[in-house]
Amino acid sequence: MNFVIFHKELIDEHYSVDPSFNHDHYTFIKTGERFPATYNKSFGYNLLLEKDYEIYDKRLQKKNYMAPSAIYHVYKNKFHEQFDFVGFLEYDIRLQSKDASIPYRITEYIDMLVSQNERIFVPYSFKHPIKRLYGQDNITLNGRNAVEQIILDY
Repeated sequence: MNFVIFHKELIDEHYSVDPSFNHDHYTFIKTGERFPATYNKSFGYNLLLEKDYEIYDKRLQKKNYMAPSAIYHVYKNKFHEQFDFVGFLEYDIRLQSKDASIPYRITEYIDMLVSQNERIFVPYSFKHPIKRLYGQDNITLNGRNAVEQIILDY
């Protein structure tokens, strides 16, 4: 399962451009309450509203950093436990590169990696790499940032 984090708008073309895209492998997480969710309802997005989770801590939205909040809440609500492989993407990443020299579309590439490995970490391109998310002390929960809290809980 790939969890796609967004806070405002989803653009169909980012996903429809990838012919191997499959709604069964993508869940879109609407984070924050500052903006309403804008998306094409007929596209068939599997959508979760972070604010409706059984376990939801609004404090993680205080600084508008959505990735740590989404990762933390997926973990705390145990959404990941039903899947063998989990990934996180940001909403504004096209699932097919505009660079013709790249032979794979993202979904196809992930499927290939997963099929060839029993356990694997697939690093996606984030604006905020996990190391940076881990170092953001202004996204605090119980005196720790969200990523540090996940690591300590785990």
